[in-house]
Amino acid sequence: MSTEYTEHEAEHENVQLLPWLRQQATDTAAVLTRGMRWAVGLVARLGEGSVQLGPRLAAHLAAWVRRGHRADLSGVSAYLGNGLRVVALVAAAYGAWRLADRHHWVMAPAAGGWLLAAYQCHRANGQWPALPGRRAEQPDEGAAELPPELPAEPPVVALVRAQIGEDEGVHLSELYPAMREHLEGCADAPDEQLRQMLTDHHLTVARTVRSRGVAGRSGIRRSALPPLPSPKTSLRKASPALSIDGDAGQSAPMESDGEGWERGGEGGEHVYRQDPDNPHRWRVTRSGD
Repeated sequence: MSTEYTEHEAEHENVQLLPWLRQQATDTAAVLTRGMRWAVGLVARLGEGSVQLGPRLAAHLAAWVRRGHRADLSGVSAYLGNGLRVVALVAAAYGAWRLADRHHWVMAPAAGGWLLAAYQCHRANGQWPALPGRRAEQPDEGAAELPPELPAEPPVVALVRAQIGEDEGVHLSELYPAMREHLEGCADAPDEQLRQMLTDHHLTVARTVRSRGVAGRSGIRRSALPPLPSPKTSLRKASPALSIDGDAGQSAPMESDGEGWERGGEGGEHVYRQDPDNPHRWRVTRSGD
């Protein structure tokens, strides 16, 4: 009697255990499926990031090689810096290959670093690291602190002023790479085009300039930079000399759009308009013209 009861109880327990085992198998299969999908997605993201990262790193290396050009020299001597940087890159690549061939464990951290960089590039939608010659789209903190009446400088003049800083001037060998890096559309501009941009902005190139303690090279002197007066101050200083018979020196404040006026005698009113191409130049016309 007891044997029959035990067998019946065991059969009942087995019947209850089978659904639980099936549920556990289903849950395990679902977890493994999600894990496989995540792993496949990660591999795909790393692959896309690697494809995007390679050309951007190559562009940075090419820009670094181009910055070895000496604008103050001519002929083969001007390109010696480029050649030395190419040799340095080849030597670094050969040294890395020899190191990895002798110590295989070096490949592990190198591969990890590459995968992290590829993942970061994919997260940035292929926009990391920023390409050389592209200016960041973030607003300039210094420009935001300027008073509203102070006119903004052209980017070329502002860049030259920033490169000079507190020094007496800046050499073209340092200025041209900065122009290619920070000015939009100048990443591959030749030296002749960059020099023409300086001329168009009335920045005279001197044959000998002292910069960072080094003299005897061509560049831009601090004295060639235009002043940065406030437009209201400029109008008040210029009004007496530009006024005609009548109420000389009585000028109205300048409007926010770069225009001011001055009361004259029989000639009517004089209107001062800021030149859009050169913010430091003002044109004087009669109000009736």
